[in-house]
Amino acid sequence: MRVLKVLSATYLLAACAGPSSSGNKSAVAENISAADSAAIVGVTGRLVAAARAGNWDAWGAEFVADPVRFPPNAPALVGKTAADAFNHASPKFSAFDGTVTFVAGMGDIAVASGTYKLSAPAGRDASGKPTPAVNDDGKFMQFLTKQADGTWKIARDIWNSNLPAPRVAPK
Repeated sequence: MRVLKVLSATYLLAACAGPSSSGNKSAVAENISAADSAAIVGVTGRLVAAARAGNWDAWGAEFVADPVRFPPNAPALVGKTAADAFNHASPKFSAFDGTVTFVAGMGDIAVASGTYKLSAPAGRDASGKPTPAVNDDGKFMQFLTKQADGTWKIARDIWNSNLPAPRVAPK
């Protein structure tokens, strides 16, 4: 039942807050403090630093113990094991930037959205599997929960590219 309440509150927050016209600055809804908004923006800053360093353990530390992630063109990643496996299969990024453009919250729940840009040369993942070169820019949305220690962690995470999907040659 809590999940249903949280999801309802999330949709309500997004609907009531409306679109952000703040450009690259965080928009703060009335029901979340400036300190909480800054802490949420800080989560993205730590994700960027972790991705640039290829430190997937630090990346994973920004998520709750049982996250759900929604990567583009793939099934949902349910739980820490699936999310960690996905991260460790990622290529080493040569560039990664993320910017929070919107934050809204109520109590111990918040929604953040923003943009990202990344690139990675062709190479190999942690298991040695070849990875193609990647250049992407897109957007993300995260549902975060405030922890007992006052920190914010990502519970749900979705992202997708602004670039057109690759065309498949007809058979």
